[in-house]
Amino acid sequence: MLRISDIEAMRRCAGFGDVALDKLCAEVADLYQPLAAEKHIDLTLQLERVVSMVKVARKEIVRPYI
Repeated sequence: MLRISDIEAMRRCAGFGDVALDKLCAEVADLYQPLAAEKHIDLTLQLERVVSMVKVARKEIVRPYI
């Protein structure tokens, strides 16, 4: 809740930046693939339509949660 509140208030904009969505998705898939394999989960990435750039808090996205 506090993180959402901070984002809405634009107090934490410093951690956000433009990222190529296809490259970010590939990086996240590569990160999670070994974790998924350990749990016998088949993880694949198929991109059909890509928005070229998105604004994200990259540090928050690539952190493994499995």
